[in-house]
Amino acid sequence: MLVVFVCAVTATACEAQQPGGKEQTPKKYRGVLGSDSKKIKKEDGKTFLWAGGGSPTSPEARWYDFTGAPILAAELQFGIGKDRIRAIDDPAFVSADDPRLLKLRPSPYRRDERPKTNDEIMVIGHVYGDQARAYPVALLDHHELVNDKIGDKALTVGW
Repeated sequence: MLVVFVCAVTATACEAQQPGGKEQTPKKYRGVLGSDSKKIKKEDGKTFLWAGGGSPTSPEARWYDFTGAPILAAELQFGIGKDRIRAIDDPAFVSADDPRLLKLRPSPYRRDERPKTNDEIMVIGHVYGDQARAYPVALLDHHELVNDKIGDKALTVGW
């Protein structure tokens, strides 16, 4: 029997719409530092880029000399930081024909991709012995990692 993974960790991860029936809109990416960033400082004609060690305004802050770099410091992009996307641990599974699978929140990368039947749901599958698992890609787009266990074997699914 093929079972399909569904999120039981957070209710918001499984909602396709906001209250009132409106589709969720993706947040605009704000990863560009910009010229007014506190992570950039200029002193004595040099440009420095914050390199950690406390907040950029703290005395513990470390700075990297970025003077003469081939790209402007203000044009750099940054990630969201370590452990900011929660992995799903101990996932719950439902049968492949469960209608709730069609209500999973759409992928922020493929918003027009709304399956009409469960057979159209894109998944990453894994088979171990006589056990099969399927992990919906639309859900993995939000969480990226699933820590699962099949029998006595640990399994991490990454997307």
